[in-house]
Amino acid sequence: MRKEGKDVEFVRSFYDAKKDCPVGIVGSSGLKDKIMARAKLEKVPLPPFAKKLQKMMAGGIPLGYIINIASASGQGKSTLVNEFIYYWIFNSPYKVGVVSLESDPGEYGELLLSRHVGQKIALLETVADKVGFLNSSIAQEGMDELFYTAEGEDRFHVVDHQGSVGEDELKAKCEYLVRGLGCRLIIVDPLTLALSGGANEDIDEFMSWQKKFVDQHQCVFVNVTHVRKNSNNQQANSRGGAISEESIKGSGSIFQVAGANILLMRDKENEDPIVRNTTKIVQSKCRWTGITGPAGNWYYENQRHTLYDYDEYFSGVSAEELLSDNESIGEQHQTLENAGAVMDDSIVVGGVNFQ
Repeated sequence: MRKEGKDVEFVRSFYDAKKDCPVGIVGSSGLKDKIMARAKLEKVPLPPFAKKLQKMMAGGIPLGYIINIASASGQGKSTLVNEFIYYWIFNSPYKVGVVSLESDPGEYGELLLSRHVGQKIALLETVADKVGFLNSSIAQEGMDELFYTAEGEDRFHVVDHQGSVGEDELKAKCEYLVRGLGCRLIIVDPLTLALSGGANEDIDEFMSWQKKFVDQHQCVFVNVTHVRKNSNNQQANSRGGAISEESIKGSGSIFQVAGANILLMRDKENEDPIVRNTTKIVQSKCRWTGITGPAGNWYYENQRHTLYDYDEYFSGVSAEELLSDNESIGEQHQTLENAGAVMDDSIVVGGVNFQ
């Protein structure tokens, strides 16, 4: 460098040299750049019906976390999670990969298509009705929009487990979704089925692998999990009984290593159809915000196969209308009351008066 007249550069490089540091250790002087780099990563947003939960998550799910969504059997977990997936397919900044262990690809595609076209295809009773609908222009155009990007590429990916998938195979498929196909948002539905029969040590090892994987690849795992039955002196889960993180089936490592735990409760046997189709949401853990507690109620409209925020649905104003308006929710509700749309003892929705 001296022969080339670079004396100044040589001296500057000598004094700017960093001390040797083993791989995996970062000096505090290096944290500034890492903080800035993480701040620039977009969060995974939640759909409009989950706006209260998104608020508690400070805008959505950051990369590098495991999210558990837990409820009792038959509570509609998959329907709820599929609504999230449907929203993420079109609105997530990251590609989605789905491991649906309770549905084969054909059934899973039908569920998402039902949501997209606003018609629950499973309610069509005959083969002729179903095939006729799938051949209609509505369904064909819907499939093109749902399954392909504008460039003609796959919009998302689904694992074809062919009825069985073990822990090692599940790891391999998840790794390929991330490393090979560029997915950074992986949904495992349900995790409980993939780990069934495994000892607690095996579950601990799998959760440790998930935690290391999301850290190394800056991705997100969303695990759908079942919970244990409530004891005899407690309200049954099927009747909306309270559950906790400790209710999750399997090893305690499932909820311990997670960044957030979301608990779902629904009285699926209630005689009132509104109560029967309303799910209570509780965020029992959120590592990045520390905010826990009730996160709203979600109402499922079966015919349209669609979820809504309970308060907004029964105010007669859609989530999209509220989000597109500059007025606050409180101001809009007051406007509706002044107009007589919301009364003290009844609510009118779609021409139906709910007392």
